[in-house]
Amino acid sequence: MRYWLALVFLRDFGFEIGRWTPISLDDVTKALNCTRRNAQLVIKRLVEESIIDWKSGVGRGNLPQLLLKESVNTTLIEQAKFWMNEGKADQALNLIRSKDRDQFIAEFVSQYQQQDNDQDILQIPFYRATHSLIPYEISRRTERHIADYLYANLLRFNRDTGQLEGDLAQTWVHTGDMLEVRLRKSLKFWDGSALTAFDVKAAYESIISSDSVSRGLFLLIDEFSVVDEYTLRIRSKRLSHYLPRLMAHGALSVCKLNSDGTIVGSGAFRLAEQTDYRTLLTASPHYHGYRPWLDGVEIWNMGLSANDFQMHCDIVHGSSAPDIADEFTQVQQWEEGCIYACLNSANNAWMKLAKHRRYIQQLLQSLPMNGVRDTMIYRRASGMTSLAPLTLGKAVDLSSINQVPLEVLTYQLPGHIEAAENITELLCQHGLDSNLTVLPYPEFDQVERQSKADIIVSGEVFGEHKESSWLGWLLCTNTVTASLNKQSKPWFEQQVFDNLAQSDESKRVQGYQRIERELIRKAIYIPLFQCAQDMRISHKVNAMDLLTNGWIDFNQVVFEGR
Repeated sequence: MRYWLALVFLRDFGFEIGRWTPISLDDVTKALNCTRRNAQLVIKRLVEESIIDWKSGVGRGNLPQLLLKESVNTTLIEQAKFWMNEGKADQALNLIRSKDRDQFIAEFVSQYQQQDNDQDILQIPFYRATHSLIPYEISRRTERHIADYLYANLLRFNRDTGQLEGDLAQTWVHTGDMLEVRLRKSLKFWDGSALTAFDVKAAYESIISSDSVSRGLFLLIDEFSVVDEYTLRIRSKRLSHYLPRLMAHGALSVCKLNSDGTIVGSGAFRLAEQTDYRTLLTASPHYHGYRPWLDGVEIWNMGLSANDFQMHCDIVHGSSAPDIADEFTQVQQWEEGCIYACLNSANNAWMKLAKHRRYIQQLLQSLPMNGVRDTMIYRRASGMTSLAPLTLGKAVDLSSINQVPLEVLTYQLPGHIEAAENITELLCQHGLDSNLTVLPYPEFDQVERQSKADIIVSGEVFGEHKESSWLGWLLCTNTVTASLNKQSKPWFEQQVFDNLAQSDESKRVQGYQRIERELIRKAIYIPLFQCAQDMRISHKVNAMDLLTNGWIDFNQVVFEGR
């Protein structure tokens, strides 16, 4: 690798071909991250290959001199392509200038997709790299969707029937606050090793020992014990009615970590590669369920050009529609959930007064509609699952101007940034000095950081099972947690736990909607916009609807004509 890093150094340092340039050997050793002796060996090889000439420095204070004899750029690109074909994306991209990487990936994916290939790989351009895929660390929908195919759970929710069904579980019996689960025989991880009840308990213990956003929900379990290698006993008084549903929760997906930190899962696909530029899933030969028709799924981080990239991809963003209408089918649907703002009363003294927060709520009702600087489709929302006009009650007169600027905080998602920018502008127009901070999602998704902001702009997308989605937002979202003060937090938790005690699921869902309305009334939260998914699916792929989360079901994808 030092040889290739040396070529990168020759390309980027500023050498002119055919001209002697003074250069310190220390600069070379720093670029190659090696000893002076190893740097000298690399220089010797470059001289032998007639890439450079080298003159040692003679006398005190005289630097060595280097003469570059030919351009090395083509050599670097060819080697990068070679490594990309071998699946060594990180090594390959180290050879490409940062400003050229998105274009290099686009060209590579394009030629790669045109090759005759015995394997059926679904190609998807995406606007960012994927974050951690360890189950209990996941809090974004894309990672959650990928994880659904990498890992198995005890139970799973069947979106067609609306009922739970066994995944790792062969049978289960729910009596009162107790759930007994019997596993299938001969379960295996990706690597062929046995999966037993002890591995399921280890997955539960990993959640409890972590700082996962889902940890609070699983702390409500009173007992999670192994009866034998096939049998588990789980008990929870507070979650007695919801307990079977909890066994389908994504955080409880079963995996194990190797000593080198790599993940070994139990789902239909295995994680073959995850870098800043590519996430590759390949079909697992040890999966206990039906094998997917796809041999793999390849998600490329195309950066900001992802929406425009369309060459030979199987799924593209709707903004590409004018150029590909004949080759792709348009699929649109409104998401359940919304972009929202939480108003933190515990950070800025001015925000402690409910009337001040209500004043901000009223201002936000006149917030410009998203979609001017963003290509998504929006409409106003009055709740996670409601579009009825939002009623805030009596108008509030602002009695005092805030002396300390408010911080509006969000993360790197175009729709959220546009909403946060509009909020900041609107507040400033009404005499409330405000500053906007935009963070990468992993930095944003920390209670400690969010609790220092005054207005937090985030979003939630509901899944197929409504109660799980409500609990995921209310109990497992750092934005909600960070916005509750010492008085509102006990009230909030009691409301949720009292609601969980109801035996009727439909009444529990109505109860969560009531809690949401109370959060609005207390000026802790305000819903803003509902988003629509607008995707184009290639005619090469069988017709299918979008899932509630805006993705398609990888297990159901078939390439037509093969």
